[in-house]
Amino acid sequence: MKIAYILNTNSLGGAERSGLEQMELVQDQIELEVFVPRLGLSDTKLVNTIKEKFSHVQVSYFRFPKAFYELSRKSNPFDLFIGILSVLMIPLYLTDFKTLKKKDFLYCNGNKAAAWLILWALFSRYKGKVIWHFRDYPHNVKFLKWILALSQKQNNFQLRLVANSFSVKKVIQEELLQPNVHVVYNRTNHLEKRNSDSPIRNIGVVSMLAPWKGIHQMLLFAHMYEKELLQLGIEEFSIYCAQIYQTKGEHNNYYEQLCDLKKKFPSALVKFHFDQEPKEIFSKIDILIHPSLSPEPFGRVILEAFKSGVPVISTGLGGAAELVEHEKSGLMFFKHDHHGLFQRIEKIIKDSSMRSSMVEEAWKKSQKIENSVKPSLVNILEINIL
Repeated sequence: MKIAYILNTNSLGGAERSGLEQMELVQDQIELEVFVPRLGLSDTKLVNTIKEKFSHVQVSYFRFPKAFYELSRKSNPFDLFIGILSVLMIPLYLTDFKTLKKKDFLYCNGNKAAAWLILWALFSRYKGKVIWHFRDYPHNVKFLKWILALSQKQNNFQLRLVANSFSVKKVIQEELLQPNVHVVYNRTNHLEKRNSDSPIRNIGVVSMLAPWKGIHQMLLFAHMYEKELLQLGIEEFSIYCAQIYQTKGEHNNYYEQLCDLKKKFPSALVKFHFDQEPKEIFSKIDILIHPSLSPEPFGRVILEAFKSGVPVISTGLGGAAELVEHEKSGLMFFKHDHHGLFQRIEKIIKDSSMRSSMVEEAWKKSQKIENSVKPSLVNILEINIL
């Protein structure tokens, strides 16, 4: 089984970690080549991770047209124009994919990679199977509908759609009018469960730098409740973040805006940390705050906290609600409800029995999710397990 795994970015974000960890599960049954986009920034961390996980994998590179890659999460009135322009530019990039025609599957890890590869497959008359793995909601609906319509007006390749949660699946079915969608949950690896009886000293957020992730709300919260948090024994509110977006949109200059906000609403508790591995992060924080303001496609950091024995407080929007069951595997609070969030933190700190029960239930949930991933992949990739 020859598979080309096409990544959506050259940064090591949650989608990239999840995708590579999923491929690890079936690497003995497949022949893998990983394609990384050239985007003008360092890809050292990503490539090193690929080589660590796969001893005999080939890493190849491809190019996106700049205008195509810079399409943001927000709908763009020029999406159709950019799509047509991208089709015209396909001949300029054919040499980037000279080995693809020999592959049984093109596995696209994200919406931009999938849209671009479908355009290539149409142009080059590729005759294998294309997997479009949605790691996010289909925000550019008009553009993606146009791509899907093109793919369905031909019969040279088969297209399979995969969502990373039932929340994403529902949106694909309703907004893109696609009835047949597989679900493969993200997985995490190499995380050890901590002792849930440890004192609560450090609360934290783990997130990419994007406004919908709600980091600015956490700066306001820390400012408003600094005194109360100190009285509970909290010593630091850690913001673990990464600047992985290279597109144009509302996230432009978000970190600079956060720095300005922190100056206006200061808190000695808040500390920013960059580019740390999940294993290191979850050995330091004692409660994960997951404050997304918009529906979360899945919520990988929640699963990482579950596996690490770290209690979770989440807004529970979108796919996050499939992980966090209130007062069972975690606690929920309404977005913008700073007092509600404080009450949840206080409850976790003061009720050690509830905390232990919740952490155990979350760990069991993480194991159930982990065990579901390989059978799902085996089915989608038509792998024969003897």
